[in-house]
Amino acid sequence: METGESRDETGGSRPSSVDNALELLRELVLRGSIRVHEAASHLGVARSTAHRLLAALGRHGFVRQRTAGGSYYPVVMLDPPAVPRVTREALVRAATPVVRALRDETEETTHLTVLQGNGARFLVGFEGLREPHTATRVGLLLPAHATAAGKVILAALPPDTVRNLYPRGAQTLTDLTLGSAEEIIEHLRLVARRGYATNVAEAGNDLSAIAVVVRDAGGAPVAALAIAGPSVRMPHARVPHLVARLQRAALDVQVALSE
Repeated sequence: METGESRDETGGSRPSSVDNALELLRELVLRGSIRVHEAASHLGVARSTAHRLLAALGRHGFVRQRTAGGSYYPVVMLDPPAVPRVTREALVRAATPVVRALRDETEETTHLTVLQGNGARFLVGFEGLREPHTATRVGLLLPAHATAAGKVILAALPPDTVRNLYPRGAQTLTDLTLGSAEEIIEHLRLVARRGYATNVAEAGNDLSAIAVVVRDAGGAPVAALAIAGPSVRMPHARVPHLVARLQRAALDVQVALSE
């Protein structure tokens, strides 16, 4: 009877293709992502064999590539079946009153932003009440790594995911904008540790912003809330208060999304 198990030269059993595929999937879940050469090294097989195994897992819906030639990710981590995906319409509906209240309390310009590729798309915004104030950027798509909102979402993603978003390097808007994928990833480690991101003249001169991530019911990053204003009104001493207010607002949006 065929068992699907092969023997090595010493008579011991060698892993079958099924064994290798399951081991590869287990390693993927542990790592969060894997490249073909890493899979080959882990299994002790040729790259062509590792590629065929990953391709087979992809055909059956167990893994996914965000970009051709990039890392593979387990679908169970990208799309948890028990957690419905949050639509932009739902985000706008849940966040609009929160973003407005945040503006009213801080008197600075406030935004809700989502990640779109390696860009930050501004969905909701209210202009500050004090002059001079920062204009809203609703509808604009800016480099995510040049904005506080974009950076705080990127910081919640695996480093390989971020690296794959910058196959041709990073666009700079000012002399202070992060200029490479590696520089971005290094900066994001700091953002992840702090729990918030800042932008000080990285997207425009004399403009500063602070942002925190918004998560869905399953804990996945789906958006960011940000407060922006002239740098003179955003000193370091004001940051803790603004971060605390942003974190409360982010929780309000998460609660509204679950209702």
